[in-house]
Amino acid sequence: MHLLAEKKYISFDAAIDDSNNAALRSVQRFLKKSGYARVAHKDKTLLLAPANDLARAEYVHKMTSSDILLHRVVYMDESYTHHRYSRHNDSLVNPKDDKYVKERHKGRRLCFITAILNKDRTVSDEERTPKQAAELLLDSVDSFEGGQQKADYHGVFCHEYFVNWMDTLLQALENRGLAGCIIVMDNAKYHKALPESTPKKGSRRANMISAMKEYGLDIPDNATKAILWIILSILKPT
Repeated sequence: MHLLAEKKYISFDAAIDDSNNAALRSVQRFLKKSGYARVAHKDKTLLLAPANDLARAEYVHKMTSSDILLHRVVYMDESYTHHRYSRHNDSLVNPKDDKYVKERHKGRRLCFITAILNKDRTVSDEERTPKQAAELLLDSVDSFEGGQQKADYHGVFCHEYFVNWMDTLLQALENRGLAGCIIVMDNAKYHKALPESTPKKGSRRANMISAMKEYGLDIPDNATKAILWIILSILKPT
């Protein structure tokens, strides 16, 4: 609550109990309306997993390095909204307002994906031209109607769709004369899937040898399938 006051989203006098309690009740009503619930965690706290902690530290280190400043950064993400959603419905409700408003059905689920290009940080704000400014890449926007279930959303954003959309993003950057950009995305499964031709542990030995030749790897003489897989699994990206 104090963070909301610091960011000037709400205003109250912490020294006055009535003002403090009224603000607290308003925030609680807003959280409840937004779908949050109070839950007893039984002495459990939400902590960041060590692997995620290391990944975050590595990301921050890379994104704050001097080398990054020489590249334009592109942030991309996908999400969905409902066609009857309105941000005005998220405002705080006056407790004295006794008018009952029937909730409407959320309606169709609209999925969308797009990218945002960061500003050119090698140029000062005073000298930066419109082409060097940050922008929403409108030619990367794609939106469509998805299913009503959560599984439908993840089913639509599959690896095949993402690869096709990535071609659109790369073309948008090329149209702006940009190269060597750093594209930032989350670790969604469909962002990092491997091609269907990637050998698996159960693949035939001949297919493993074919893949190693394609990758330019040395093939040991009379290597068994198990040995070939050890070599491939070490080099296989995760």
